[in-house]
Amino acid sequence: MIMCDFSALGPVRRKALLETFSRLLEPGGAVLLDAYTMNEFAKREESAAYEKDHLGGFWPASPHYTFVNTFKYEDERVLLDKYTVIENDRTQTLYNWFQCFTPESLTSEVEEAGLEVETVLANVAGDDYDPSADELAMVARKPG
Repeated sequence: MIMCDFSALGPVRRKALLETFSRLLEPGGAVLLDAYTMNEFAKREESAAYEKDHLGGFWPASPHYTFVNTFKYEDERVLLDKYTVIENDRTQTLYNWFQCFTPESLTSEVEEAGLEVETVLANVAGDDYDPSADELAMVARKPG
């Protein structure tokens, strides 16, 4: 599970996903996931901006304006990027939530689901863990 998709899930869905991995994996089977770290959280600031045809038409291909608001929830260690995309005939709002983790907080969630942490890495390519990085990766294995 890569591209920091684990960070985009809320606590209930993260727990359900990890429990599903634990249930479906054969003994000794492993899952690889990555997540945003507290370094990513620290470098992000609350902000508001707008742009015509944001990201070169990533949201819609038609002409539009995008308002981007970033919010930080300190106690929860959560970031929110809220995109309001305004086209001639519609307005849509998209929310990208990102939970940020320490190796310890991610380990706690993984172990609570009955998996064992085999290793903490810098990324899914397998580089050594870097405490100053914006992401971390983890290999978790079903005991057995």
